[in-house]
This record gives sequence, structure tokens and C-alpha cells, in this order.
Amino acid sequence: DYAPACMAPANLTVTEVTPFSVTLDWTDQMSAEMWSIVYDNQTMTVFEHPVTISGLQPATSYVFLVSTICDGESYSSEVYTTTGCNSIAELPYGTGFDEFASGTMPACWEYDPATLSDNSGWLPQLYNVGDNAMLMVGNAIVMMPEFEADLSTLMLQFDLIMGAGDNINSFEVGVYETGAAGATFVPIDTMDAFTTRMVYFDSYEGQGGRIAFRQTVPTGSFAYSFFDNVTV
Repeated sequence: DYAPACMAPANLTVTEVTPFSVTLDWTDQMSAEMWSIVYDNQTMTVFEHPVTISGLQPATSYVFLVSTICDGESYSSEVYTTTGCNSIAELPYGTGFDEFASGTMPACWEYDPATLSDNSGWLPQLYNVGDNAMLMVGNAIVMMPEFEADLSTLMLQFDLIMGAGDNINSFEVGVYETGAAGATFVPIDTMDAFTTRMVYFDSYEGQGGRIAFRQTVPTGSFAYSFFDNVTV
């Protein structure tokens, strides 16, 4: 009897991502009943799809391959994805950024692209100034990872170096809120010096979960600042 060639799954896609799992689906081209999934130096056999792979690490990049189990395995194309960020439950939380590579954003830290201007092409990123610090050029908002705790119970401490370049209108610490109406920055405190700062959030009455830093500069100017040694 004629035996069809072992055909690789087609259209491998990631259909859902959480901090600890990834769901995969694909197109079966030969009415197969078993498939092999390869990722992170592991292999697992599955008997249906879509399939959810659990036990992954948050904010981690993975590469997945799927093959049909038949005479002569044939693999699909690779699919790449990064698991989601898990909110921070354990306090205190702290970073001096030296565990991350210069020129990147730390895992689960983000900036708001809509706020970037007068930055001469510089995106918020870690920059080595003897050790790593967060660089902000021009107008920008940088958000910390989300916390599970009520922000009104928290205190933030960090080192700030500001005022490099033209004058900075303000450097603020606040809360980044998102909702149906879009994103909003709620200011809590304004900084005006090169110093170690402590910010208390007891006045905050909202439901946001992300502490954020906002820098504002005069239109058409060039200014930058650094912050480091963040502890909550």
C-alpha cells in the first residue's frame, strides 16, 4: 500500500501567552494523531491541539518546534515568543540594573512610546555610567513592573542624576494607570536635584499598579537624566 510522506505541521502559531504558559496551535496536513513539541532542550508528546505548555518562566523567551510523529519526523518552522510578566508579590523589591545588559530595558520594565519626544532618537534604556542606570532623554515615561500590593502602602527610594543638557522642566514620580480611556500618569512627587529620593504613595487613591517616572523638557531642547538603585 502507498504510505504518504511524513508531513510537517503547518502554520505553527502562538494563540495565548501568560507569565507561566504558552498555547500553541497548528495545521495538521496528514490526519496525524500524535505530535512532538521541542522547546528549551525538552521534548513532549501530545495527542491533540491546540495545546498549552505550562511550567514556563515569566518574561522569558522561548523557541518552539512541532513535528508529526510518523515514519521520518518532519519539523514545522520555528515560532518565537516571550512569556508575560508576573506581577511582583514579594517585597522589598530592588534593582541596581547591573543584572541586565546595557542598551536594553530590564525585564517587565516598559516605556510609553506615545510620550517620547525631543529625545534625538534615544529611547529609554540602561546606560553604563560606571555601572548601569536608567537613561531618559527628552520627554518620556518609564514604568516599573506591576505590584500586587496596594500602592498607597508603598515607599520608593532611588538615586537621581538630573539636569544634564538643557534645563529639564520636571522629573516626577507617579502612577501609570490604564483604562478604557487610555493611559494616564498620576503625579505623586516632583524631583529637582541630584539626590537620593524617597517617595511615599500614601496620598494615592487610584487602582493603578505601576509606579512610573516621567521626565518633561522644554520643546526643542535636549536634556537627559539617569536614575538607579531602585527599592520599593
